[in-house]
Amino acid sequence: MSGKPNPTALADKLISLTNEGKLDWNEDPNDNDAPWVKVGDLFIVLREGRNAHGANLFRISLETDSEEVIDSFTDEELDAETSTDYYFKQLDLLFSKARRAASGADKALLQVLKGLDDLG
Repeated sequence: MSGKPNPTALADKLISLTNEGKLDWNEDPNDNDAPWVKVGDLFIVLREGRNAHGANLFRISLETDSEEVIDSFTDEELDAETSTDYYFKQLDLLFSKARRAASGADKALLQVLKGLDDLG
């Protein structure tokens, strides 16, 4: 990949790979509301917060193993480029899916459903 770094391309790739189940999201032992995945030498961390008006805000951060933030951007910054709320909606879904994958909720649900199917 070449050219100018593009945060929207990163967000789109995270959304796509998460939907395909190709990213191994993990829980932070100190903050289970910050799912992360390691890619190369960097960690991609998702966080939910509030903006200046009190509305939900989703942040994607690129961090080192010593938790130094290399880059960070929010759904509001991404949506400003498109004049829509597309990334707010997509990062909300991404955050939810990443948290479920990191916590094991999806695996547990599948296990329970399989057990129930086995019962009849």
